[in-house]
Formats: sequence, structure tokens, C-alpha cells
Amino acid sequence: MPISSSDKAQTAIINFYTTALAEEKIPVIKSSRHGKHLRLNYAGDYETLLNKILPCTIVKSNVSLSGTYETKELVIKKDITNATSGDSIYLVIAVSAKGLLKTKQLTPEKLGLAGKTIKKKISLTLLFRKLTNKTYLKIYNYF
Repeated sequence: MPISSSDKAQTAIINFYTTALAEEKIPVIKSSRHGKHLRLNYAGDYETLLNKILPCTIVKSNVSLSGTYETKELVIKKDITNATSGDSIYLVIAVSAKGLLKTKQLTPEKLGLAGKTIKKKISLTLLFRKLTNKTYLKIYNYF
């Protein structure tokens, strides 16, 4: 079921969270596709984070705004300027379930393996070396 809150209310909620998240140094991903929604790249407990900013309920949505990440519905529990308790927005957490690995970070091109014919043992060694460099070390250690 689509969000029934007005555009004004959705904008108010998104702006409220965006401002508070910026103060916490948590970037909000700006997306011009799929209409109004809040999109975060945050690997921590986003429900606690968002509830600390403004009390809310987060539920699964039957609408999908992303082919990669799950879309949720965030319903606020407290009135703010231009939005009342019960108003809602779509929420997309753009992080894999187990860390900060982003879409297409492990493509052959990104790993420097594109166009090469590699034997299994060598490819695993190269992959391990790539995964343990500075860029991927934090992600690799998580697993």
C-alpha cells in the first residue's frame, strides 16, 4: 500500500531526519528516483538511531524502491512541524546485512581482475590480497 501522507508531511519528516543525521555525521544518500524517501548508508542499529532522533515505528513495506535493498516504512509517533503522528515515509537502508559492503564493490573490474584468465588457486590468493587491503580490511574482518 502506498504512503498516504501528504508530500508536505513526507518532506518535513525527511528534512527532520536529514538535519539530525547530519549533526551525527551520518550521510543521507540523495536519490532522485522513486519519489520521496529517506535512504541511509548506516551499518549500525538504525532503528535505535532513528528513534533517538524522533520516536517512530519501522515496518516492512510491500513497495520496493530498490532492486538491491529492502524498503521499509517509517511511521512517526510524535508531531513535528508540518507532519503529525502517524505520518510516514519510505526508508531504504543501503547497506548489506553484514557490513559496509556496497553494491558492485567486488566486481572483477573493482578488484583489478577483469579480462584476466586466472587459475582457481591464484584467483583466491589475488582475491584475498584485494580483500585485505585498506579499502576492504574493515569489511573482511567483519566476516
